[in-house]
Amino acid sequence: MSADLDIHCRSLADTRRLASLAAFALADLSPLGLHGELGVGKTEFVRALVQTLEPNADVASPTFILESVYSLTRTESQIKEIHHWDLYRIRGGFDLSELLELASNPANALLIEWPEKVPALADAISTHLEITFVPEDTGARRFRFSGRLSAEFRKLIAQHFETG
Repeated sequence: MSADLDIHCRSLADTRRLASLAAFALADLSPLGLHGELGVGKTEFVRALVQTLEPNADVASPTFILESVYSLTRTESQIKEIHHWDLYRIRGGFDLSELLELASNPANALLIEWPEKVPALADAISTHLEITFVPEDTGARRFRFSGRLSAEFRKLIAQHFETG
């Protein structure tokens, strides 16, 4: 199924709830490219997703270190590590070999902020999440999932959110 999935989150609590639901479908969503302007909530979404699976994880933006890795010890999931990449500061050539190797292992999930900074990465991203501000609704965000979205994920989201 290729139709986009639009979700309107009116608050940070809604965003966290959406991220928690995405955590349960992470194996299907990964590699997940996160798009949106600075400050829109990409890292907050990642934080809630990771902490759903590993509640004590200290999740921060890897803007200056490029990658953060979170080992999952409290989950029955096939995923054992989440690799959170932030490509915002990437300039020039970027060696994709590490990312592609990580993506090929089903025990890894990849969450990649600013994947558009590395155009060669486009084919490696299974699912995209575009986060935008909702100008007429202060504090609200629109989340648009596109790409590979399972019927199970769509059903899960529809049970908890109005979708468009």
